Amino acid sequence: MNEILFPLLIATLVLSIFYRRVRRLFGEQDVSQRKLLFRAVVTFSLTALLLLLPSSSLLARATGVALGLGLALVAVATTTLHAAGQRYRYTPNSLVGVVILVVLVVRWAQRAFAVSRVSEALRGDLAEIPATLGRDPFSRVLLLGLLTYLTAYNMGIFVKSARLRARG
Repeated sequence: MNEILFPLLIATLVLSIFYRRVRRLFGEQDVSQRKLLFRAVVTFSLTALLLLLPSSSLLARATGVALGLGLALVAVATTTLHAAGQRYRYTPNSLVGVVILVVLVVRWAQRAFAVSRVSEALRGDLAEIPATLGRDPFSRVLLLGLLTYLTAYNMGIFVKSARLRARG
């Protein structure tokens, strides 16, 4: 029973996370400066930790940061903010978010397939999986790019909303 229940619970958790993420890609969203700042601080902390890890090259780190900042600049520039009565709302650029989500899902599926294939070849003995399989530079670039994007996007929306509040 546990062999079925645990994967089902994990799948449910992953689907709910993706649902929440996809839901935030479309339509107007409330601006909560506290949440934006909290997300920016958390993702910045994770980005800093990832940058300090010596396991990836300087080129990989720079590529991830550059990709994340570039996407964030496009996303912030194309996100619209406006006042709705006493509240402030923003409409994100859905295309940027969908592209990021698709790239990550495809990459995670590809990595899961690779690990599964190696695991089957080793007859399920996960202790024998080569250490290099977990240190894929492309995955690190994508993760660093995602964290940089989230940090810069949240800070960008925070700054845009603060400017809007100051004017109005």
